[in-house]
Amino acid sequence: GPVKNNSRLVLILAIFLCLLPVNGAWAQTSTADDTSAMGVAIDVLLLVAGLLCFSMCMKIFTLLKGGELSPGWQLLSVSFLIFAVGQALSISRELDFITLPKSAVSALHVLALFMIVLGVARIKKSLT
Repeated sequence: GPVKNNSRLVLILAIFLCLLPVNGAWAQTSTADDTSAMGVAIDVLLLVAGLLCFSMCMKIFTLLKGGELSPGWQLLSVSFLIFAVGQALSISRELDFITLPKSAVSALHVLALFMIVLGVARIKKSLT
């Protein structure tokens, strides 16, 4: 039925979304201290992806109008906002706009990933 397809879509989206912070963390560890254009480009791409995911999650959250699934989607929305903030800080750091330890950005990414997992678990619990 439509619920089954919907939950499959949610699962695919969730897997894709979980890869974003992992990808972000990988992009950060693989680049040296020099400001590589590629590293910044990847970070900008991840920032845009994070913001897109945030807006998609918010759209779904508002469509649910406080149903059983909405807390999970709210968590996902916030997690992508945190991820996007982390990316923005990472880019600012790489371009020397701000001085910030790399661990601060990594901490935001870990927090975002943790919240994504919580959100997905919450949605899965509501669907079962």
